[in-house]
Amino acid sequence: MSEASNRTKQKYISLGICVYCGKNKAAPDRRGCLSCNNKNNDRAKKFAAEKPDLIKKWQKKANKNRRSYRLQNMLCVQCGEPQSPGFKYCDNCLKYRVRAVAKYNKRYPEKQKEYYSRIRLEVLKKYGDKCEICGENLLEFLCIDHRNNDGSYERNRSSFGTAQFYARLRKNPIRKDLRVLCYNCNNTNSIQEAKNASSKQIERVKAREYRLKVKKEVMKKYGNACSCCGKIDIDCLAIDHKNNDGGKERRQRYGRNYCCTSKWYLMLRRETKRDDLQVLCHTVGGRKPHPVAKLP
Repeated sequence: MSEASNRTKQKYISLGICVYCGKNKAAPDRRGCLSCNNKNNDRAKKFAAEKPDLIKKWQKKANKNRRSYRLQNMLCVQCGEPQSPGFKYCDNCLKYRVRAVAKYNKRYPEKQKEYYSRIRLEVLKKYGDKCEICGENLLEFLCIDHRNNDGSYERNRSSFGTAQFYARLRKNPIRKDLRVLCYNCNNTNSIQEAKNASSKQIERVKAREYRLKVKKEVMKKYGNACSCCGKIDIDCLAIDHKNNDGGKERRQRYGRNYCCTSKWYLMLRRETKRDDLQVLCHTVGGRKPHPVAKLP
């Protein structure tokens, strides 16, 4: 626009005259009159109907530029208000998103499970698609492991769950500090790290030996091997509820301390053998309730 045209436009705006025809009075809070505004709207609708792909491309580019600008200036990517510390959204948008996600998960639980399963399988294929130690290649039995054993620290620092963790791994480049392990190898490594960390403390060593003794007696009573794959490594075995009601039973027995495994094994050692329990390895037991798990 030339300088003369710009001056004329500013003059029409100050006088309240339509900047398009220069004759009629401009509509309230608009630069054009009612007739010119209707013509512009019809022209825009016709153009959008003829070239919808171009309109989508422009909108996508505009949204991307607006998002980049807000991220650079520490503004909420949704509404443009100042960000909440550590997030891309403001406090109000965060509350809204939490409510919306909870409402969606409650309304469509199966869709959420399928979405999480799809993301998880994509990440596992991206990171190697088999266990780095034993070579297990059934995707339902695999998981992502931190080589430096700092996964808990990362989750606590980032304050996101497993689903968000896998979603970020799918979007970001491959990290060298991560690898694929089956649940058995992952759990065995965790136990070995705990043993090495407490090897110099006599009391912890004695307590661990006693818990291992109780666990061996319970496993011997219930079969001493995984009822699905036949694995016999004591560090990889656990007692499983056939009806998937173990959490409910432990909460009823121990209240808030329902995760106390030591009490659970002591109780099983005293009681007679139960028909609703079985021995499974961590790989099979961990994926048993998963919607896409297929036990051999």
